[in-house]
Amino acid sequence: MSRIFKYDVVTLIEAIENKPCLWDKTADCFKDKIEKEKAWKDVCAFFEEDFLEKDKKEQHKIGEAIRGKWQNIRDSFVKSLKKKSGQATTKNICTMIT
Repeated sequence: MSRIFKYDVVTLIEAIENKPCLWDKTADCFKDKIEKEKAWKDVCAFFEEDFLEKDKKEQHKIGEAIRGKWQNIRDSFVKSLKKKSGQATTKNICTMIT
């Protein structure tokens, strides 16, 4: 069962790039769950104009779709780096990303 991701992937990457707490393990806010949740809400609201007016169930559904796509993009990127570098370490990959 495949789902169609209705948002632009490049725009998603750019939106997340502007929120270091979602991807930069060296950022102070990376471990702050409240800050991360706020950042995810901001990203979701960017893609869905009426996101904050939707009920919690619909917000959760949208959030899961966006987070899931981000995880897929991130995991695919890391996997491709490992193939290129011959099993690069996670620390080296994080350095390459930032």
